[in-house]
Amino acid sequence: MRIGSAASVSILLAVASSVPVGAIAAQTADSTLANASRQMVTRAEIQAALNEIDQGVAASTGYSAALRGRKHATADMLRERLTMGDLRTGDQIKIEVLSAPTLNGTYDVSSRQTIILTGGVEISVHGVLRSETQAYLTTKLKDYVKDPVVTATPLVRIQIFGAVGKPGFFNVPADQLLTRVITDPGGGPLNNANLKKSEIRRNGRVVVDGAEFQDAIYRARTLDQLNIQAGDEIFVATKPPSAFILRAVGVLSGLSGLVYLLVRVL
Repeated sequence: MRIGSAASVSILLAVASSVPVGAIAAQTADSTLANASRQMVTRAEIQAALNEIDQGVAASTGYSAALRGRKHATADMLRERLTMGDLRTGDQIKIEVLSAPTLNGTYDVSSRQTIILTGGVEISVHGVLRSETQAYLTTKLKDYVKDPVVTATPLVRIQIFGAVGKPGFFNVPADQLLTRVITDPGGGPLNNANLKKSEIRRNGRVVVDGAEFQDAIYRARTLDQLNIQAGDEIFVATKPPSAFILRAVGVLSGLSGLVYLLVRVL
């Protein structure tokens, strides 16, 4: 059974709010991005988060090897964002130019990290963050349009699967909240969804675990704040069957075996 869209967000928030505040604070104490002032984080905010992780790991001897490895992996991901930018193959940019409507459209990011506008104009987006996209394209289009007024919306390609009403592949605005994406286009969580075990994966590797997933919902974090990249998978886990259901299945299995024996005897 799928939960209605309005109820979906309420349920997601209700589940997340059951997490102890202390646990949430511990999860995100070193995450500047969790408190970013914008829905799409700036270069300065990413650099500050990177510095905080580097200094925290270097200064503390209390981290386990596993947690230290996770923090190093996050730092590497942030460095990659700063160098490569956010716009990858499969992503899209929706562009509207007020004085040049022929340029309006949704453009795919190529494997060379470029977009090709109407008329064959190719623009590199290598190294560009999502938060920088609109200003960057405004500057680039000045070579072709006088005083362009540009609106640019970065769309990130993701997969949503598991206990949701409409699993599949989608290109969604990167400034969308995780809760909103699960609800639409994901169709909302099913009644057996288990957010405590839900996660975000990249190339088979978990980049946001269950605790962080709940924290992202509790703090109303966006996909961009979660460092989502093209091809990432949002997996909504299912709850294990209840003891009652397991007992019922066991009873039914026993009855079916008994019926089979009776039929054989008779």
